[in-house]
Amino acid sequence: MKRKKMIVGISMGILIVLAGVFFKERKLFSGEDTTKPTITLKKQIFEVMEGGSLKASDIIAKVEDESGIASVSFQKEDNVEGELDENGIPNIKITYKNAGSIEDAVIAADPYGNIREVSFRVNVKTNLIEHVKGIKDLTVEEDTVVNWLEHIS
Repeated sequence: MKRKKMIVGISMGILIVLAGVFFKERKLFSGEDTTKPTITLKKQIFEVMEGGSLKASDIIAKVEDESGIASVSFQKEDNVEGELDENGIPNIKITYKNAGSIEDAVIAADPYGNIREVSFRVNVKTNLIEHVKGIKDLTVEEDTVVNWLEHIS
């Protein structure tokens, strides 16, 4: 009888350990999540022409959290959120209107209110082609001396 109790006791212990691992992996255990989401960027510095856009998927490699992702947004844009793909990346574009070096950030939150912010830089270059007129429609005859700056404004 003693041997049977010992086998049952060991079996129950293994079952409890396995159940604990299962529930922990499935996030069915009770307790509060205090871990912030993880944000992985594709790089730290991006370049775009003035008035150009970057898709969130151009900036973010992935966003992860064991409890799931509640929202992903950008610091410089007001209320920019979109549907999240399988990597936690929103399906949105961010437009940078003014030339210069802009510091921006990706902000991710999980359902428990844990927030992580990761900064990146966008170098917005002046679109010189938009300001130059006459260079695209200049016709030049062969063997002619031309002042190339004459027709450009």
